[in-house]
Amino acid sequence: MRILVTGGTGFVGSHAALALRAAGHEVRLLVRNPAKLERVMAQHGAQAKEAFPDIVSGDVTDAAAVKQALSNCDGVVHSAAFVSTHKKDADNVISTNVGGTRNVIGQGCELGLKHLVHISSLAALFAPGLSSLTGEEPPTQSKSAYGQSKAAAEHFVRDLQSKGKPVSIIYPGSIIGPHDPGLSEPMNALRIFSSRMGVVTSTGTQFIDVRDIGSACVAILEKLDRPERILLGGHYYPWKELISTLYELTGRRLPYAPIPGPLLRLMGILGDAFITLTGVNIPITAEGTQYATRWVRSDDSKFETVLGLRFRHHRETLADSLHSLYAAGHIKRKHLGKLA
Repeated sequence: MRILVTGGTGFVGSHAALALRAAGHEVRLLVRNPAKLERVMAQHGAQAKEAFPDIVSGDVTDAAAVKQALSNCDGVVHSAAFVSTHKKDADNVISTNVGGTRNVIGQGCELGLKHLVHISSLAALFAPGLSSLTGEEPPTQSKSAYGQSKAAAEHFVRDLQSKGKPVSIIYPGSIIGPHDPGLSEPMNALRIFSSRMGVVTSTGTQFIDVRDIGSACVAILEKLDRPERILLGGHYYPWKELISTLYELTGRRLPYAPIPGPLLRLMGILGDAFITLTGVNIPITAEGTQYATRWVRSDDSKFETVLGLRFRHHRETLADSLHSLYAAGHIKRKHLGKLA
């Protein structure tokens, strides 16, 4: 099949594109910056022009460019998104995440593509007080433009699903793994935990290997011709277990601060106020501390029962993520401990 991938210069999109290519599919990329694609693929040990000769230059917000990119394709993986909780980025967040989804998934359905994958996030489903995440939850309400954009895109794609369009939605948890082109929030959190100090609070977190997302995209495109919602939360770590696992991998005893959930959430509110007043980006936000202190497990059973796949072992994912952080210069060799 010929598959269009958006967001191919990003963390998820680059892995999805390479997984599809490895599975024998023709891959077309819609990219804004071909030079960035070369840099990203070099991290994977690939030559961009050789690996992906079929490139359309353009942005997901440009309906004409998207239509050109979708032409003569059998399917699409839509991973392009603008991730920011800063108010100054609100317009770009809405236009990219909502307008881009309407352009890519909407036009894909209009053109009759039989295989469409929309990459969402478990954060689009999460709400405090849930006992678990199943995929049947309504899109969450959020005060941030980013959260609102994910909910609006979710409503749009679910409406297409209700009409029988062959669109599958996948919901990753916190994404980590090798070859992150930037420093995504989950990878930055792992950097802080492994090199500075961790936090132990209520509940825990879920990490999904970015390579498992790529495998899921391949399986959906090859096996499904109906709408599905597939959760990819990954391994659930109570915070103390994450600290213990990092110790077992590296042999380094990591300092951590025990902070009760209510106090951490208050710190998140104060963090938002600080960001608003100063414009300085800090890792403590109200939305982030809600996830950190009230997270619940997701039901990932469809990864096995529908797609026939199994997750990588969580220790392999953590080890490869730490090596990647070191290779990118985000942590020092000493932080790898035994992994070095």
